Amino acid sequence: LMRANGTAYAPTLAVYEPVRVGENPAAVDRNDPVIVSRERNFANALHNVRALHRGGVAISLGTDAGMPGTPHGRSTLHELELLVRAGLSPAEALRAGTINSARALGLADDVGSIEVGKRADLVLVEGTPWRDVSDMRRVRQVFLGGRPVHGGQPLPQAVATADGPNAEAWP
Repeated sequence: LMRANGTAYAPTLAVYEPVRVGENPAAVDRNDPVIVSRERNFANALHNVRALHRGGVAISLGTDAGMPGTPHGRSTLHELELLVRAGLSPAEALRAGTINSARALGLADDVGSIEVGKRADLVLVEGTPWRDVSDMRRVRQVFLGGRPVHGGQPLPQAVATADGPNAEAWP
């Protein structure tokens, strides 16, 4: 029904991760009933993402950031990694965080992909995150509406056009 009705699924995997951000994994008692329950819930969450993705349901990115153990910013980057762990390719995880989320919110005409007429909201990273999604942690510049908000450099014309001589093939 989700696929048939165009409903996207934002799993918020970081909320279900057994060891939360800021907790020391070595100090966690794996026999603690709370941890056992978290591990079971997390395994179910990963399974659900895998099954829905294989079934053709659009996966989008959400974190429930602000909940205990899911800090803003870091949780979004980690959620991309967890989507890959759940069975999405790195490129599919990036699409979950960009165009799929924009479509789910009804904003795909304005954001979510690099196209003429859309806002130039860009995160430039060092590496190839469509091959290794963890490269998203290597942010070098951020642009909102084409204006630099992190990194301070003007937007290179080759990047601005998305098909310039320095653009790598995007899957």
